Amino acid sequence: MRLNKSKIIFKIGTIVVFIILILLFKKYFAPSHNLKLSFLNVGQGDACIIKTPNNKIVIIDGGPDNLILRRLGEEIPFYKRKIDLIITSHFHEDHITGLIEIFRRYKVKYLVLGENIKQFYPAALLFSEARKQNTKIIYVNTQIKFAFQSDCYLNILNPINMSKNNDNDNDSLISKLSCGDLTFLSSGDNEGSVEEEILKTDFDLSAQIFKASHHGSKTSNTYDFLEAVSPELMVISVGEANRFGHPSKEVLNRADSLNIGVKRTDELGTVNILADID
Repeated sequence: MRLNKSKIIFKIGTIVVFIILILLFKKYFAPSHNLKLSFLNVGQGDACIIKTPNNKIVIIDGGPDNLILRRLGEEIPFYKRKIDLIITSHFHEDHITGLIEIFRRYKVKYLVLGENIKQFYPAALLFSEARKQNTKIIYVNTQIKFAFQSDCYLNILNPINMSKNNDNDNDSLISKLSCGDLTFLSSGDNEGSVEEEILKTDFDLSAQIFKASHHGSKTSNTYDFLEAVSPELMVISVGEANRFGHPSKEVLNRADSLNIGVKRTDELGTVNILADID
């Protein structure tokens, strides 16, 4: 009788373990209908993770230091050591330095950046780490497109030749994600003069979610540019009590006048947006 009871307990335990394994597989490995955007709280800097419905991991910028590693650990399972695509919007340290730390701890398949970035420090360190693991480096001169699945793709525009002053200081790659019915636009640190030139192109800026340019600086995020994007939500990646006064009241007022909702990492921490993609 005791043996039969042990057998029953063993069978129940086996079934429970099997169910747990199925649930874990569905959560972490099986394709889903969910798209997740994570605007990471990395202080005064930019870092965003895109997790596509077929479990591809894309990172746009990496913040100013190794805090990005802690934030990745909060959003990506510990056993997930592969990043499918990293996009470097431009060479400023508050966007690029954390990416160097990612390359030291994760396997990265593709690194995408503008042709204009490779001459600047700390880009040399980034390239060195990428080459150690044979990451494929892709330079964007004009535009490029990455498809993750039939209805989920990323268009990237390099506006470097559009700047009136041809000033490399802030010219940043623009990344637009279209995934099912959801659209998301990220604009690095582009200034108003670059935004003005971009508005003259046929690049489709419209997006439901917009990552504010240059941490909400008043010299970016012009009224005309925000009107063209026409987002429902603007996320501002910014450090608490930063010395630059970001985000500016002017930009917040522009958003309010255009009925754009605002979420800020200095107030909310990491901002997560989960969308069900049909």
